[in-house]
Amino acid sequence: MLPLYEIDSTLGLKMAAHFYNTNTKWNGRNEAVMNTKMLNEEQRDAIMLDIEKSNAPDILPDAWQTDECIGTWHYNRQMYYQHKYKQAAEIIPMLVDIVSKNGNLMLNLPLRGDGTLDSDEIKIIKEIGAWLKINGEAIYATRPWKVSGEGPSTKKAPRHQTFGSSYTEYSSEDIRFTRSKDNKTLFAIVLAWPEDGRINIKSLAKGAPTAEKIKDVSLIGYEGKINWKLGDKGLQVNLPNKLVSEHGFAIKIHKKP
Repeated sequence: MLPLYEIDSTLGLKMAAHFYNTNTKWNGRNEAVMNTKMLNEEQRDAIMLDIEKSNAPDILPDAWQTDECIGTWHYNRQMYYQHKYKQAAEIIPMLVDIVSKNGNLMLNLPLRGDGTLDSDEIKIIKEIGAWLKINGEAIYATRPWKVSGEGPSTKKAPRHQTFGSSYTEYSSEDIRFTRSKDNKTLFAIVLAWPEDGRINIKSLAKGAPTAEKIKDVSLIGYEGKINWKLGDKGLQVNLPNKLVSEHGFAIKIHKKP
């Protein structure tokens, strides 16, 4: 499963050794990551699993990666002329779902012949950037929680992603979880804003296998306090009237020691 294995099985091993050893020499420790596809469990101890244009069914014990493109892998003018790129509304939930399962998203933005992005691509990445500017705390440097998520979308098997736009509808019941590295903070990323301004996080219900002792709850991107109540049916949160971010929002849950 390493490069050129069909020609000579030792070539990929030599390349990997050179890659890791050179990086260690440069940095004083290895900070390089090699990833490839179709790895067994033993191989995943040394190489990151790569799942191209798809997703893991649930949390994997080792870090992994999805490769995805907003259009096709190489620049296709028709994608631009016909406005068929994957939109931020599709990419952001994909990113959230991947991260909740211990994965990373490598997003391909195909460049025109002069090395530039077209106007549609710039618009999409600006929208993604605006979302991450508000909610990035729930994405960057996080770790998977006890479960990856809850809601109707968790029941669907990962499907191979198509080239170009293929929207999936999410509801306010579709939630994904991440946590801080120190495990003091839990993030519940809700993939759609509820019409009634209320959400119920069932995974945090009293007596649930995934229940947590909760100290406080806040809404990322909102400066005021929000009302919340922990009960037998879940963590119930009342949201403000103002939408804090499009394409989903993050509830920050401070855990008791």
